[in-house]
Amino acid sequence: MKKIRLGAGSAYWGDLLEPAVELANKGELNYLCFDHLSELTLAVLQRQKAKDPNEGYIRDIEPWLEATLPQARKQGFKIVTNAGGANPAAAARKVIEVAERLGLGQLKIAVVTGDDIFPDLDEMRSLGIKFPNLDTAKKTSTASARTSSRRTRTWVATTSRAVWRRVRTSSSAVASRTRPCSSGR
Repeated sequence: MKKIRLGAGSAYWGDLLEPAVELANKGELNYLCFDHLSELTLAVLQRQKAKDPNEGYIRDIEPWLEATLPQARKQGFKIVTNAGGANPAAAARKVIEVAERLGLGQLKIAVVTGDDIFPDLDEMRSLGIKFPNLDTAKKTSTASARTSSRRTRTWVATTSRAVWRRVRTSSSAVASRTRPCSSGR
């Protein structure tokens, strides 16, 4: 059985960077994972994106990648993060920018999308789909005026499948939605 070494580089937005750098330098990793999100963080990021369509991701991804991406390239481990938050495409553009600035050449960047159901709430409600509050079980039929973010819990499952597929097949594709990104894209 093949062993996989995962390093937990962060547990929340605002976590310390130094342990992640130490893991990158000394952890002999296959994957370095950054978990930046919580429900509250997603609400904040959704509001940022509503004000500016280029925002909505964890801006800290820039210094985190500056500190760990060179080691990832050198040692060959992958970085997995949910720092894309409400705007994974903008986060991917930032990753490309950082990699180019560091002179790291082409990288494979996977962007997982499809969890944001906010734009479809009205249509879903018109079809009779209910959105009960998971804590109180109360119906939230009028929540759209007060709701800043509605996302499904796909990140963990999708990322787990992508990592497993990579290990199982040892192919160059990380996930079915992976596409190579290079400068100028």
